Amino acid sequence: MIEKAPEPGNAEILDKPQEACGFVAIVSNDVNAGELGCVAISVLDNRGKEATGVGVIADGGSTFVAKGFGTGKQVFPDGGHQVFAARQANKSMAHARYGTQGTSTLEGAQPFDVKVSDKNKSCELMLVHNGNLTNVEELAANHGFLDSEYTTDSQLMSLVFARGIEQWFIDYPDTEPDLVEITHSTLPQFEGSFSGAIMTADVTIAFTDHHLLKPAVIGRLSGGGTIVASEVTATDKIGAELVREMTPGELVIIENDGSWRAEQWAEPDPKGCILELFYFMKLAGELGTKATFHGLDIEEARINSGRALAEAMPVNADIVFGVPNSGVPHGRGYAANSGIPYAEKALTANSDNRSFIDSTTAKRKQTVREKLNPNPAVLNDQIGIAVEDSLIRGTTMQETVGILRESGLSEVHVRVALAMYKFTCELGVDTGTPDQLIAANMSLESIRQHIDADTLAFLSVKDIRKMVLGEKAGEFCMGCLEGIYPDKQATPVNLSKKEKVVLAAS
Repeated sequence: MIEKAPEPGNAEILDKPQEACGFVAIVSNDVNAGELGCVAISVLDNRGKEATGVGVIADGGSTFVAKGFGTGKQVFPDGGHQVFAARQANKSMAHARYGTQGTSTLEGAQPFDVKVSDKNKSCELMLVHNGNLTNVEELAANHGFLDSEYTTDSQLMSLVFARGIEQWFIDYPDTEPDLVEITHSTLPQFEGSFSGAIMTADVTIAFTDHHLLKPAVIGRLSGGGTIVASEVTATDKIGAELVREMTPGELVIIENDGSWRAEQWAEPDPKGCILELFYFMKLAGELGTKATFHGLDIEEARINSGRALAEAMPVNADIVFGVPNSGVPHGRGYAANSGIPYAEKALTANSDNRSFIDSTTAKRKQTVREKLNPNPAVLNDQIGIAVEDSLIRGTTMQETVGILRESGLSEVHVRVALAMYKFTCELGVDTGTPDQLIAANMSLESIRQHIDADTLAFLSVKDIRKMVLGEKAGEFCMGCLEGIYPDKQATPVNLSKKEKVVLAAS
């Protein structure tokens, strides 16, 4: 496993929005759950490349977690066989991290495992989390945790769950902790975005916030059992059958035999992150399972955004192409609606990696040039439309336009599927500081000049709602585009009819 942190000063800055994390929780009828977790998390590096961790819970309740710096493929190159073959278990959790809060050390990598004990009994808990809590200081103060006791908001979540178990030991000394009850009382304390899962020897519970800001899907393992993961790429990777997306404010309770049931912990208020739809999520899994978010097909939505761009922001040109890889479906939609030929080989990517851009100007340019592969035979003396999914800092597009001109394109018209990105996000997306957002600091014409495009146009928020989201227009958060964010506090469902007393916050 990779145990050395990236060298200081070489931190990579993304000229795209960056995700917080990807997670997997597996309850299998086999005993290779640790290896399954390693394989499943290996395809979620689009959501986090900083560190990867996989943990298992054995029959006796003891936990084991292995973590390393890098992607799942780098940390577990053999699919976890060396680490987990001798640690057989039918339950596992896995996590791919990009840290939006806390330290960039393995101490901040997930899963987090916590042991809770009293005089006569103990319970070990593991947690994985994708998102960003916005009430960390208040939450820590309410429970008496010092800054030194946690490194990230996710670790604080695990400690708050552990506090709920401690309280159960006090209030109900003669009964085993009911993790479902504890979850119902704990989740309303969290504000912000959170999709994830908790696991003990007795039960596994996946959860979503009341907006479903971050995706989560349920899958059925071919050999029996259940997987909950951030995306269908993870379920496809281990041959699981997709059951459905999770819904806002939902608990999926997985028993040790692999069966599951669902409950609501909060009143649903759907507000999915628009960037998940336009950029983050992969289109489909290896088995061809289509990805959806809030019921919208990811690929279809991106194609529709390109169609909308062609209708709202037309331009005469010879060819259209998407800036690889994430701009390709948007570009195909533009070509389909405009009638301009789509140039498949005009600009391709040399790898599937997202466009990480280093902190120095020279390295930024080098990184873009190493990734993009222009084809002068297709581009030379043509008027081209380059379709991109989003424009955050402008550094990548500036270099891309330069590459296209050097390769012979006579005119470069840039069309951006996402509206102008003007506001930073507190809900789990990292785009840097406000001064780094080009649309927050420049006019449209200034941006056009900065990237050296002949014309530049963005799809408007109005057209996104009308032509891409349709009847789902009210179900997406577009705070990064409008500066208006959804409520952070959930409304818990009515628990008055539950048989056991619901624990109050400590």
